[in-house]
Amino acid sequence: MSTTYGIISDIHQNALIRAGPDKTIEVFKPALHALVQEEAQAPVLNGDLVGSFPDQQSQANYMAALLQESAQTGLPVYVLPGSHDTVPIFEAVMNAMTSKHSNIIDTTKADRQKFELGDHHLVFLPGSDSHAGPASQMGYNLEERSRLDPAYNAPKDMKVTHINDLRTLLTDPDKTIIFSHVPRRFNTVLSVDYATFGKAREPFNLNGDYIPAKVIFPVEAAKELEKLGAPIDIMNENFGNEALSEIYKSLGVRFNITGHIHESVGNATDAEGLKVEEGLYVPSLFWNASCLDQGIVGLLSVDDGKVAFENIDIRAYFNR
Repeated sequence: MSTTYGIISDIHQNALIRAGPDKTIEVFKPALHALVQEEAQAPVLNGDLVGSFPDQQSQANYMAALLQESAQTGLPVYVLPGSHDTVPIFEAVMNAMTSKHSNIIDTTKADRQKFELGDHHLVFLPGSDSHAGPASQMGYNLEERSRLDPAYNAPKDMKVTHINDLRTLLTDPDKTIIFSHVPRRFNTVLSVDYATFGKAREPFNLNGDYIPAKVIFPVEAAKELEKLGAPIDIMNENFGNEALSEIYKSLGVRFNITGHIHESVGNATDAEGLKVEEGLYVPSLFWNASCLDQGIVGLLSVDDGKVAFENIDIRAYFNR
């Protein structure tokens, strides 16, 4: 019997998308309910959940509203932070919501990072290897160095997920689906990690905020910053994590569901980078499942060692 997951991630414009030439729509609630209507048995909120509000209280209120709406489905809801989510907001909201709703699952907790569910396992890798805004100082860091490495120093105000923990979390790679905000590195334009973006080549100040080197910006924002003289390089490349690529290959990881790279939302390949067709059950899938800013969410069906995916454009859903 198959199991179906509904994936939503990358909420940067407060879940407003263009619905026509002269109007926008608030889309999180209908997106969630579209997935439930399509028989998703468990939503996965796969990072970047705080919108684009300028103040922390508004971000916290917005994330709480998303989780409250998700809790009311009565389904298990898996939640992990991405590159924009900060520790103070994520922890405060998750602690409040998990105390009220037993179906909200905080995958940053050590005992909530892996689930063995009959014919498949779920493993969650919270956090990101690049961060935006305040998350660059107090976000969730996806770290390739071992905590036993003498050169490793844990960032003071950041929470860390160690990539190498996969070596103990993965007890059966053939059955394991990894959910992570960040994808592994590929080398094709059809893959989950190909993007045009801006990267800070050195630290700089932006409206009084310290921006470290290597911070990533969406291409349009990067072009505007470049005009203002910020040290930004515009790049076209595969942007996935190299350490994830190496460990996935060494462990034989076959399934990884991601977000993060907006330009490649909906892209899907196998472990070799070959395109995977939508709707077919396959033995390997690396899929960029959602960018709510673009109105895209996803359905993942799992059945006896194989998976199938469906990209859902919420704008088409509204026109049914």
